Amino acid sequence: MDFSTRAAHAKRSKKAGDEIFSGSYTRKKSKPANDSHVSHGTIFSGSTRLTQHSEIVLPVTKRRRIQPDEDNDCTWEPTVAHPPTDAFEDYIPYFLMGEGVSCEDQVVELVDVRSGKRKRYASDDSMSCWRPHAQEFLHELLRHEALGYDHVNSECATCKVSAPDGVGLFKCEDCGVYLQCQSCCVERHAVAPTHRVMCWNGMYWDKSTTLTDLGLVYQIGHGGLPCPAPRAFVYPMTVIAPTHICRLKVRYCACSRGLLASNVQQLLREQWYPATVLEPSTCALFSTLDHFALLTVVANTNVRDFVTSLQCSGNGLRLVNPAECYRAFGVMSRQWTFLHRMKRAGRAHDARGIAGTLPGEAAVRCWACPQDGVNMPATWRNDETQYIHKLFLSMDANFRLKNRFRKNARVDAPLGGGSGCVVEPQVFKEHLRGYVNEEDISTCISFAALMEKDTKMTTGCRVSGCGACSCTRHETLRPNGLGDLQKGERYANMDFIFWSAIKGEQVANVMLTYDIGCQWKKNLMSRLAKIPTNIQPQMRDGKPILDIDVRLPVWHGNVHEIACRTANSMRYARGAGKPDGEGPERIWAAMNSMATATKEMGEGVRDGVIEGWSAHHNMGKNVGLRNNLDHRLTIAQAQRVQRRDELRDIECALDETTLETWREMYEGYEGNNALPNPFMPQVSDGPSEQSVRAQLVRDEAQDVRLGKTPMRATAKATFVVLGLQLEELQQRIASMARDISLTALNRDRKVQEQRIAWFKRLGRYRVLQEHFMPVAVAKALASEQLRDPDIPPADAEHVKVWLPSDLTQQERDEGCVEGLFEVEVRLRVAQCIDALKAIRDRLHARRFLINERNAHIVGQRDSTRARNIIARLDERLARLADKYRAARAALFRLVPYSEYPAFKELKDGDLTIDDDREADGASTQQLNGQGARASRVIGSARKTDAPPLTAHDRAIASVRAADSRRNLTSWIWTALGGPQQDDEAQVHDAVRVEWAKARARSERWDEEVNILKEEMCRVLRFLQWQETWWGVRAAFEADLDPAGRAGIQAYALRQAHLMRAVRTMFHVTWSTGSGKAVLAHHFAQPDKPSNEQPSV
Repeated sequence: MDFSTRAAHAKRSKKAGDEIFSGSYTRKKSKPANDSHVSHGTIFSGSTRLTQHSEIVLPVTKRRRIQPDEDNDCTWEPTVAHPPTDAFEDYIPYFLMGEGVSCEDQVVELVDVRSGKRKRYASDDSMSCWRPHAQEFLHELLRHEALGYDHVNSECATCKVSAPDGVGLFKCEDCGVYLQCQSCCVERHAVAPTHRVMCWNGMYWDKSTTLTDLGLVYQIGHGGLPCPAPRAFVYPMTVIAPTHICRLKVRYCACSRGLLASNVQQLLREQWYPATVLEPSTCALFSTLDHFALLTVVANTNVRDFVTSLQCSGNGLRLVNPAECYRAFGVMSRQWTFLHRMKRAGRAHDARGIAGTLPGEAAVRCWACPQDGVNMPATWRNDETQYIHKLFLSMDANFRLKNRFRKNARVDAPLGGGSGCVVEPQVFKEHLRGYVNEEDISTCISFAALMEKDTKMTTGCRVSGCGACSCTRHETLRPNGLGDLQKGERYANMDFIFWSAIKGEQVANVMLTYDIGCQWKKNLMSRLAKIPTNIQPQMRDGKPILDIDVRLPVWHGNVHEIACRTANSMRYARGAGKPDGEGPERIWAAMNSMATATKEMGEGVRDGVIEGWSAHHNMGKNVGLRNNLDHRLTIAQAQRVQRRDELRDIECALDETTLETWREMYEGYEGNNALPNPFMPQVSDGPSEQSVRAQLVRDEAQDVRLGKTPMRATAKATFVVLGLQLEELQQRIASMARDISLTALNRDRKVQEQRIAWFKRLGRYRVLQEHFMPVAVAKALASEQLRDPDIPPADAEHVKVWLPSDLTQQERDEGCVEGLFEVEVRLRVAQCIDALKAIRDRLHARRFLINERNAHIVGQRDSTRARNIIARLDERLARLADKYRAARAALFRLVPYSEYPAFKELKDGDLTIDDDREADGASTQQLNGQGARASRVIGSARKTDAPPLTAHDRAIASVRAADSRRNLTSWIWTALGGPQQDDEAQVHDAVRVEWAKARARSERWDEEVNILKEEMCRVLRFLQWQETWWGVRAAFEADLDPAGRAGIQAYALRQAHLMRAVRTMFHVTWSTGSGKAVLAHHFAQPDKPSNEQPSV
């Protein structure tokens, strides 16, 4: 056999239609033999793919230093002949057998990849099945451009009148594909005048023909049927249908049916909505307005785009001048949305009517929030667990919802202003007149800068954003809980919004989360006196009857100082349950999608759009409670058991006396927040590097005065400090050399200047080193002599400074001044402490900058600027981390690790401020994420989507993945006090904090289970009350004709039926899930709801 060509044959049993491919792999002789060679071959037979992997063990030969470029892999040469036998196994190929290599040296693996039905994924090409049929579909579409089935025998489908070649026959785009003659077409469309017809002219369908051209006059008042006494005049009318705009001729009714009705009333009873009450000539179908109202809240469609799409329908080339009805449709859609809000609020079933609507009365209320007299048990005030009846609210501001100021703006008051989720506009504006120059002061970290930032980007804006008060647990907007911000997140605006949102509430306790709540709650009661009296809550002894507890939301609380965070966190508040308090952010994420449109709207139009969106959002949240509460209860019950076990495991390892002391501290703090906080580490920071330097100088001066040391030793501290400064300068030069923000020329010039200055300082340091560390000077000279003369000297950042930590113990004892070793130890400890403190400060700043960027910064310029600032801060963090690592390494070359165990190894993943990440964080996120999914509202996620992981983020993730305690605080936040305090005290303090957190988690999950059970009951009580409320409204005697009273009664009965159907659906779902026991216990004898309207 010729070993330069190795044959590979393959065969399997032949079947009909099988196609066998075979051939040989050939390797060029110039390729040297290696230790091994792996070859892959794929052989196809019919529908089967056979993949072969062959590894050849080759003789060891000397490897060439330079491989020939033309040496390619083996080539495949197909052969014509089929394998001679039927056994595929007999033809396992011998790939690349070299000289001296036997068959035993081969490692051959045969993989048979059989074809079959594989699993399909969403990422698969969804068009793959359709592409072969594309031409067929195209032909079928073009078939409709002619007569189709009636191409041969063209006749009217109704009267069977035939037409030669179909000329003069008509087809309706909305009715179907059948043909009609002119008389039948007009007669059929007498009750459907908005349909679009086409006329066959013998060559193609002419779409310019209209029903009006065919002689159709629509009879108002009879649904298109003949009127016994129609009016003589015919009026032109533009009608906006859901898919197009058509021009009609109409005739009003003058018989007994329409004699007492105006033209506007006749149109409304025809389900045509007129654009004006004075001789209307433009109308929109009720179905069109319903369709647009849904598109507005779901797809964020505006009037301009909707009308433009109707004008383009069938008239893309503008051969027909489209009807201009943009302004008219804007008026109609705005009125339609308002009327439907009043209709759902029962204003037609009340003698007060629309004009008597109370503030917030038309808002969609949350079904699960407590409402006294509606969905709370009669004995709730005597309940021992009062926290289950607590009202949970959240406040926040959104600076995306701006509104531009226009000089030519018309007076455009909102329809029903203040009746829904938006505050009363006139009362709100009057309140703000006294707060023109208000300045809000902040004492917490970073919030002064936050306030300053919120006043930017408001030039030319009538409104700089919106403030809102919403339900924390269910994420529904409160009645009168949404108001405009003129300039920043001022207390005057937010105070008014808050007190408006809780006006009339009869609950005993309110827990409010607000990202600046630690500052906002200060002087809240004193500012209440400036709120209008009709907004103020009920007072007792000069204080509100409501007990208001202001807390920080979980995620936003991370940017606060640790003392502020632990004192105001929802996680540690009794009766809080497990909400995260970040519901407003999820509301804004959906609401921001309409920010671009509302920015250009007038005041009244914007108010109506926001009210319509709020009603849709709240109803979606309410309907989603069916699955939301059931799923939350399942999670909470599992977590309650797990967190109880966690607390028991911790307490089993603790001394009973110590545990009792901690319990007293924990319970005392719950009753009085002025007592020591059990959630805060009682660890004090160590001395700074500067204070240590000053203390060393003072100590040496005192020693000189006492005559304990020679005069030369007075410079020991100065000498070591000079060496540390040289090391720090080296780090700065290295960082500058890596800085890509500078041009290459500038960077090189600055680096060279710094290097020259560093070498000058090094010369002075070497002179002092001859006195303090003569052995170091000798080692430096020896190192220089060993350097290859052809290699240039090292740059400044790579020169070893030589401090005591760079020497061995023997060299320090023999070649250093006495006491120099201790001086560096003290300074290295101070360096570590200072570096850790600086790292903590920079991490706080980094978190604040990231939150500010994500929440408020838009636009390429500002986003780039924010990224650059964060990048500079990251660079500073890296330098501080390098300083700590270098100081720690030097310290532990001087002393053993056991002397300073608090200075742990610093990894990139430890540089995180997620110090209060809880062990149940994933469950909490899953629990609070249910509301966002239940609403099914798609919003702009620009600021809520997770950004790509940076190297820093990946480092953090890797550390947490490797650390079994990854959910606990990063060690850098508790390490500073370690060297200065007793180790057992520090461990004692750390365990106490973890025990307190574990107890808080256990209690919060207990409370969450009980709150969820009560919320399920409140939802069913509310639906039962709502059903009864509509049942009572059905008996309302309106001052209308019998047909009008019948309509009012029918709507009320239908609403009552819908509430009963929804209640039944909720009950069935919960009866088969986690709420089965709850319903069995609480609804064995259901409470009788009152017939009163919900308080607003």
